Amino acid sequence: MISPKVKTRIIIILCTILLLLVSTMWYSINSIDQLQKNLDTQIHTRTIIFNLKNNLTNLLNAETGERGFVITGNEKYLEPYNRSIEEILVTRNTLIELTRNDKSIQPLMDSLNKYIDLKLNYIDNIISLKRAGKEEEVKDLLTTGEGKFFMDKIREYNLALQESKEMLFSERKNITYSSLKESRTIFIREGILAIIITIFLAITIVSELNRRMRTEAQLVIKNQELERKNNEIEQFAYISAHDLQEPLRSISNFSVLLKEKLQANTDPGTNRYMDKIIAAASRMSNLINDLLEYSRLGKDMERTKINTARLVDEVVHDIGIIIKESGAKITIEKLPVVVGHQSLKSLFQNLITNSIKFTAKGTRPEIKISSTQNQTEFVFSISDNGIGIDPQYFERIFTIFQRLHTREDYPGTGIGLAQCKKIVELHGGRIWVTSKPDNGSTFYFTISKNQKL
Repeated sequence: MISPKVKTRIIIILCTILLLLVSTMWYSINSIDQLQKNLDTQIHTRTIIFNLKNNLTNLLNAETGERGFVITGNEKYLEPYNRSIEEILVTRNTLIELTRNDKSIQPLMDSLNKYIDLKLNYIDNIISLKRAGKEEEVKDLLTTGEGKFFMDKIREYNLALQESKEMLFSERKNITYSSLKESRTIFIREGILAIIITIFLAITIVSELNRRMRTEAQLVIKNQELERKNNEIEQFAYISAHDLQEPLRSISNFSVLLKEKLQANTDPGTNRYMDKIIAAASRMSNLINDLLEYSRLGKDMERTKINTARLVDEVVHDIGIIIKESGAKITIEKLPVVVGHQSLKSLFQNLITNSIKFTAKGTRPEIKISSTQNQTEFVFSISDNGIGIDPQYFERIFTIFQRLHTREDYPGTGIGLAQCKKIVELHGGRIWVTSKPDNGSTFYFTISKNQKL
């Protein structure tokens, strides 16, 4: 039984961790909201700048069309002018809408629109006079320099607006960087504090467990106690895993229902968060199932004669959908009959599906399964044309939970190859890999010929 002093200490530590997590979550939500506001402002500002530049370009195109028409009298030169006029009107309405609530730049916008109207009227007058054949009036109007004056003013106010918005964009960008830096510092500090508190909690719990173990060791025979504890741990792991599945299913189901209920009334960010919750629950469920399967390996293994050729055919049939979707080509050479456990099916399935999964996009997987033998063991090999593995990771990939890629790139729990290693070792064998990045991989494993029925 845990002493009252230790129990009080554990409760205090757990409450501290809970408060730390709540404060971190609160700060994270506020930081995300602030970052989102800054991002929206930056996007809004960039949109205004883009439309200002686009507006100036369209005016230049209209002016070019007008000049071509005045020089040649060819109506075809007015086609870019007409298109530009339409674009100018659209862009102007967009700019008015985007800057409606920004009182600081309204005088600049009013002046810009004033000179745009003057410039367009000037161009329209020249075109009308040209069409009427009044060449002298066209010449007189051109020599006034009004067109250049209007265009210079448009450039002046356009540039002033752009500089104003560029300054705002720069300020918001600096605020975003500062916010990220501050968040990183706070997260690091809280992370270190959480680690220290967790270590202290672990030390407290371990100390209490050691005290209990020493007390119990005095009451029972060591071998009986070890056997009892092993049985309890196995039972605990099994029950815990099954008990965890129920709340996980509830989380997943209610998340789906909540997403469906809120989907029409929430922003894309909320839907994205709901998708992440559902995906995380699914990954946790898969992880628990894989851990249970991993923990059961070696329990009550009944050995029989196994035709590995027939076993591989069963695996290929079971994963037929995956093979069809990937277009994989699987070549199976002559395989032996061995003495072993049905877990060999999981071994072949893991290695074959890995060969299919870890293939570069756009490449058709090609897998070859073969075997040789010597006096003491059968040697199996599974070769592929996948993305390959850096030699420095040859040992690491067989360790449980060790992954070389993100879940987004290649989904999985990081247990598959650890299961393969355990299965092979239970059959008195060993497993290894030869590979180079981008040049495929060959997994080898052996099964001892000394396995007994």
